[in-house]
Amino acid sequence: MFEKNVCKGCGKGGYFLKLNKDLLCEECVDLQNKEMTLSEFDEELTKWYKGEGTLKKVNSYMKAQDAKSQREEKSFNKVFNRYQKARELEKSGKLDNALEIYLKILKNCPPGTDYYVRPCIILEKKHQYTQAVELCDLAIKNIRIGRFNADENEFLHRKNRLLRKIEKEKK
Repeated sequence: MFEKNVCKGCGKGGYFLKLNKDLLCEECVDLQNKEMTLSEFDEELTKWYKGEGTLKKVNSYMKAQDAKSQREEKSFNKVFNRYQKARELEKSGKLDNALEIYLKILKNCPPGTDYYVRPCIILEKKHQYTQAVELCDLAIKNIRIGRFNADENEFLHRKNRLLRKIEKEKK
């Protein structure tokens, strides 16, 4: 098995990096053996830093992170705008239309309890308890696997209440 080596001088690492007994790479040993001013050392370090492409890698990583953040923000805005439209429909009494939008939103497994609670409330109002229980189960599953951080007890409590209503209807 290969062991990754890390230079104590510059922090450069790699499996095939050769280190001396002081755990310094050849470049740091060379720098140590040369007597140079602080500005010369800084210049050498800058050459090494740019020469290895580290700055390019950091810039590339930052661009990728920015692109990812922009995609996530665009996706969030799209979901949130749909949610707002569904809330407006729900407030105006158009429960079927609101429910249709809420259920479309849930296909993307959005992170947040309201995306699950609102359709559960509508389904409960429409006496569609079994479907509401299924949504509670979906929310609980997504919380447990870490898709979003929330207290699953809210959905366990709602699910138990719905199950009691189902039992009551059967009698």
